[in-house]
Amino acid sequence: MDGGRIYKLKMDPEQVEKFQTFFMEKSGLVFEGRRIQEMERAVASRMIELGISSFDEYHGRLKIPRKGKDELGRLVLTLTAGETQSYRTPEQFAALRKYVIPELIEKEKRQDRQLRILSAGCATGEEPYTLCILLHGLLPDFDTWKINIQACDINKEFIETARKGEYGERKLRLVDPINRNEYFDRMAKNQWRVKDFLRHPIEWLHFNLNSDSFETLNQGEPFHIVLCRNVLIYFKLRNVKRMVRKFHQIIQPGGYLMLGYSETLFKISTRFQSVHTPEAFFYQKTENPTPALPKLPDKPSPYEREDLLKALGSRPHPFTRQWEEKTELCQEQGLPWPEPARAKPEDRASLPTLIKNIPSIESAKTEYQGPAEADGEPEERLWEEALDLFAQERFDEAREKFEQMIKHNHHSARAYLGLGFLYANLGAEDISREHAEKAKHYDDLLPEIYFLLALLDEKNSEFERAVENYQRVILLSPDFAMAHFNLGNLFNKLHQYRDARREFGNTITILEKDRDNISLRFSGGLSRDAVIDFCEMQRDQVAKALPRRTKAR
Repeated sequence: MDGGRIYKLKMDPEQVEKFQTFFMEKSGLVFEGRRIQEMERAVASRMIELGISSFDEYHGRLKIPRKGKDELGRLVLTLTAGETQSYRTPEQFAALRKYVIPELIEKEKRQDRQLRILSAGCATGEEPYTLCILLHGLLPDFDTWKINIQACDINKEFIETARKGEYGERKLRLVDPINRNEYFDRMAKNQWRVKDFLRHPIEWLHFNLNSDSFETLNQGEPFHIVLCRNVLIYFKLRNVKRMVRKFHQIIQPGGYLMLGYSETLFKISTRFQSVHTPEAFFYQKTENPTPALPKLPDKPSPYEREDLLKALGSRPHPFTRQWEEKTELCQEQGLPWPEPARAKPEDRASLPTLIKNIPSIESAKTEYQGPAEADGEPEERLWEEALDLFAQERFDEAREKFEQMIKHNHHSARAYLGLGFLYANLGAEDISREHAEKAKHYDDLLPEIYFLLALLDEKNSEFERAVENYQRVILLSPDFAMAHFNLGNLFNKLHQYRDARREFGNTITILEKDRDNISLRFSGGLSRDAVIDFCEMQRDQVAKALPRRTKAR
C-alpha cells in the first residue's frame, strides 16, 4: 500500500446516497442515522486493505462482475461484525424458558417428541447454543427427543466460528458458573469449548435472508420457533414485509416468532398474534388475519409498550392464565394471594387480576395503623425496589412494595405515585389521576408525578396540559430523558417540528452521557439504544418537514 496516499474517511452526501442505494439493491441492508458511520468505517477499512484512496473508486470496484461480488462478500463480513454473547437479552430467554418451550414440550411429548427451531442471524453461534442449554435443562429425557436447530447467518466467518464452538470469558460472562462447567470444556488461556452433545442438534448454514430461498431452511418441515432478533432493523420496509411472509410460511400453526426489542410487526403483518409475558412480548402464527388496527396519525410516532400491545390485540401467554384462576379462587374464598414460585411460569399475575387487588386511597387510609414496627426497610429502598419490579412488569410484587411504603409512612407521596402508575397501566385512568393528585398533595416537587399526569393528559388528547406537565418534569429534573422523548413526540404530533427536533436532540444528548438514566424505567420496555435510534430517525424526519432557509445573498 502506498503510504503517501491520504484516505478521506468521511463520505459526502452524494457518496452516502450512492452506497446506501448499492447496499439496498445488492443485499437489502439499510444504513441510516447512526448506521451511516458504520457503513463509512466498514468501507474505509476495505479501501485501506486494498490501497484504494477514494470512495468513488471503491464503489466502481464493487460493480465489476465477479470481482465485485467477491469484494461485496468481504465487505459484508465487516458490516455484520457485531457483539454477541450467550444469554444476551436474558429477559427473552426467560420467556422462552418459562412459557414458550414448556408449552411446546407439553404438546409435542404426546406426538412426535420433536422440536425444530430456527436461529436466523445467529452470528457466532451463542444464540443456538443457548437454546440447546435451555432445552437440555427443561428435558430430563433430552437424548430421546428429536431436536433440530437450524442456525444461519450472512457472514461466512461467523458461521465457521460458530461451528468451532470456542469462546472466551467475555462471551460467557452471563452464563452462571454451574452451567459453564456443565456445558463447556475448559481450554487453555481462559477459552471454553461447547460440549459435543450440545453441538449435535445444530445445523449451520450460510444464508442471506434477503435473497436466498427459505425452502432450504425448513426443508419441508415447519419450525416451532423462529428467532430473528435485531436483524430486520437493517432492511427496508418492503424487504421486511417479504421476509415476514416467508417466516409465516415456514412456521408451523401456533408456532412462535421472536424479534429484537426494538423490532415489531406493527403495520407490517396481520398474520401473527402478539403475545406477552411479564418478561417480553413476541408473536404467534395465526392463519386468520388479525382485525384492522385503529387509524393512527400520519406522522410516525412511538407507542408505549402497553399501548402497542393493546393496538396489536396482544394477549397474555396461556401459561399466565393459570395464575389468574388461582388468585380469583383465593378472592372468592377470602384467602391471601398465593405466593408466586419463581421457577413456575403459571405463578405470574395477569393484569386483569391486579386491578381488583390494588388498594384504593380510602382503603389504604382505613387499613393504616401507623408505621410498621416489624418492617424496618427504609422508604427509599422500597421505592427503588418497587420501581425495578414495575420496569420488569412484575406488577403484583411492585404493588406489595408500594403497600409496604404506605404502611411505613401514610404520607408517602411516592407510594401513591407508584400505585398511580400501576392503575394507569391497567387502564383505570380516573383512579390513576386520583392517586397522582394525592401524591402531589404530599410532595409537589416529585417530577414523576407530572410525568404520570402528562401521560394521562396525552391519552385523553389534552395536549396543551400534557405539554405543560412534561415541561414541569423537565423544570424539576432537566435530565429526565423520557420527558424530553415524549415531549418530542407530542410536538411532532402537533406539527411543531422545531420544538420536536430540539427535544429529540435533548434526549439523545442525555442518554449518550448517561447510559443508566433513571427515567428509562418509564420507557415502556424500550432499551436506551432503541430510544436513541428512534430519536435520530425522528429528528431526521422532522428536519425534512421544516421550511428550508433561504441562502443569504
